[in-house]
Amino acid sequence: MDILASPVSIGGLTLKNRLVFAPTSLGMTPEHALEFLTRIAQGGTGLIILGDVSVIDGGFGYSVCRPADLDFFARLLEIAHRYDVRVAAQLFVSDNPPGPRSAPQGGGHPSPEEALRLRNQAVSRYITDMPAPDIDALVESFGKAAVLLRQMGFDLVQIHGDRMCGAFLSPLLNRRTDEYGGGVENRTLFLRRCIGAVRRAEPGLPVDLKLPVRQQSPHYGNGGLAAGELADAIPLIEQAGPDSYHVALADHGALRDTIPDANHPYFQQEGCFLPYVDALRPHTQKPICGVGRLQTPAFIRRQLESGRIQLAALCRQLIADPDWPSKALTGEEGQIRRCLHCNADCVGGLMRREGVHCIFDRE
Repeated sequence: MDILASPVSIGGLTLKNRLVFAPTSLGMTPEHALEFLTRIAQGGTGLIILGDVSVIDGGFGYSVCRPADLDFFARLLEIAHRYDVRVAAQLFVSDNPPGPRSAPQGGGHPSPEEALRLRNQAVSRYITDMPAPDIDALVESFGKAAVLLRQMGFDLVQIHGDRMCGAFLSPLLNRRTDEYGGGVENRTLFLRRCIGAVRRAEPGLPVDLKLPVRQQSPHYGNGGLAAGELADAIPLIEQAGPDSYHVALADHGALRDTIPDANHPYFQQEGCFLPYVDALRPHTQKPICGVGRLQTPAFIRRQLESGRIQLAALCRQLIADPDWPSKALTGEEGQIRRCLHCNADCVGGLMRREGVHCIFDRE
């Protein structure tokens, strides 16, 4: 059997194949998002991870607190399950502090570098100054969200280890001096408590963890854990009970780094984030999903066959060609429409508030 088509189990949940639609900020209307995700399901992927599902109200993306979003979830689940596709909700809390964003002194529009500095400065203050009762309430929200989503029919939840969790993980952003700050054990506490809340609320619900890895040399990503911290962090995290990992570059840096374009100065190769999988592998026996410019069936097969990864997540490639899985599995690889990694209408469309789409779909 083609390893791409072989089933794989996550916490007792069996996926029909090893291919995943990676969690993605879509920026679409509900109807457009349903149309888009229906095409992804029809194309043959085994798992769709619905990105940006907030456990509290407010902010960007979806929320378990908004009735309109719950209706969208129900419709998506019905469609995906019709095609034997499992669905995960990516649970997160935004790290954007409430209220208006900081503005540069003197007015005007800040440079991208200055905007990032101001944002991370605000995030750091927000995380560092957050009262312990507020942290407790957020942790409890993860458990409540898991119960609701399980009742709706979600097959899996993914804990978004970046965003607020990633800010807590990183000493570059987390300057707390209590039990949530300082060494690795303390900085992982918020993430571990969020995983534990889901585990206690829904013991049978599989839990995936999006693990953000911060690269130090050269420096990329400001949130998450440094690769050298994984030896100490993963045994602690595994006590909380994740069933699998989805490994990527940590956020809180330039968007171009986490979604690298074709001309990125460092992340140009296929599988550009797989070295972070290699950093994790010595510390866990659980399934790992790789991501990062995965594109060609032959390359992905090699990574699966070697055991480097157990699942492969594609985003921009499936935006370019939702039928990539069915073409790869039926000997039609030559018909695959290859992503150019231009970021013109996927990332660009999101930034222009037009929704994610592909340059190939321009009329």
